[in-house]
Amino acid sequence: MKVYVKPKAGPTPPVIKGVIFDIDNTVYSNPGYFSASSCGEIAAIAQLKGQAPETVAAQLHTIRQKLGRTAGRPVTLTEAVYALGVTADEWHQLRCRVWQPEGSLTADDVVCVFFQRLAERFSVIAFGTNSPAVVGERVLKSVGLRSALPVAPIYGAETLAVSKPDPQFFARLAQRLHLPPEACLSVGDRDFSDGPPAISAGYAGAIIFPDGRDELLANGSCLLDDSWRREVAHV
Repeated sequence: MKVYVKPKAGPTPPVIKGVIFDIDNTVYSNPGYFSASSCGEIAAIAQLKGQAPETVAAQLHTIRQKLGRTAGRPVTLTEAVYALGVTADEWHQLRCRVWQPEGSLTADDVVCVFFQRLAERFSVIAFGTNSPAVVGERVLKSVGLRSALPVAPIYGAETLAVSKPDPQFFARLAQRLHLPPEACLSVGDRDFSDGPPAISAGYAGAIIFPDGRDELLANGSCLLDDSWRREVAHV
């Protein structure tokens, strides 16, 4: 677990009203599903481009390396796909077809109970994902979270017209929730996309669980008792 916090603006820490969760590899753990879906994306891009999947995979790898050196951080697949010339609409439609959580993810009662406890603790629980919001919705239904959190909103890159790791993703999400950024907390599995960008957007903090769902459940009590503020690794 890694914790980021916004530098204090006063003696009293901000009250957290909204917690924004990533979805993939954060609320579920299914490496087979994630890997198969990722391979499906490459195959679909290859079909779109009229190239072999191996060629597209190599091109995306090169693009991610090049962009990463320029940005000084890892680069998301979405960023590389756009650099390859795939439009945002093409990428959205492609992912809606490829990702099929209903066939791989099942109800997770432990996760549902945990999120119900969070909903009792915070005013707003929301989800922010680079995947299409409709895919995120299907994931929540598959693992049982939609029943546990019937009104929790989901925001995808197409909803906000920007994707992680752009800080505007988090800024616009807070605006949609009608919350000041300093009242928000980001939770996800990827440091470079769910951590510093949220802090740059003004969020009070960001908690990264690299091992995803299992680590979230093992250490998520820090959200309930506010002890995450004492676990700061980076400011």
